Amino acid sequence: MTDSTPTDSIPNHSSPKRVSLALQGGGSHGAFTWGVLDALLEDGRMKIDGVSGASAGAMNAVALGHGFAAADHAGANEAARASLALLWQRVARLGEASKLQRGMMDLWLSGWKATGAALSPQLSPYQANPLDINPLRKLVQELIDFPKLVELDAPRIFVSATHVATGKAEIFRASA
Repeated sequence: MTDSTPTDSIPNHSSPKRVSLALQGGGSHGAFTWGVLDALLEDGRMKIDGVSGASAGAMNAVALGHGFAAADHAGANEAARASLALLWQRVARLGEASKLQRGMMDLWLSGWKATGAALSPQLSPYQANPLDINPLRKLVQELIDFPKLVELDAPRIFVSATHVATGKAEIFRASA
């Protein structure tokens, strides 16, 4: 019995398939995407040429790039997996609050239930946070070596940001 499948239609699994990824934002989407990226990096059949991301997708993009920048070629996938895992484990810890913190927050917000809902369309997150407290920014600055990321040749990393007042998007590229 002969195989009738032409040899040119059989995929070549010896060399990784080159891909570019676009990563969306949204906290839970970002955590889900971490899982997908972890599986792709562990599998190793794909070579990531470029990554673009917005919001949580941008965090994943820079964490992945940080891992690639911090390792030699042979260990790049594992370093990227470790970088992503560390980022999301630390993000999860930021979301934890002690009973005392939750109790104080509930007490503080209890008087705002009626007025808070009415005022929320009129207040931007910037007005509600006049001290610019941003633990996520601090976390990303701690975990990501941005100078090394800028020197990274591959994968290419693109991050988008949108100006809140104008709605205009800007793309930032990590390049030397």
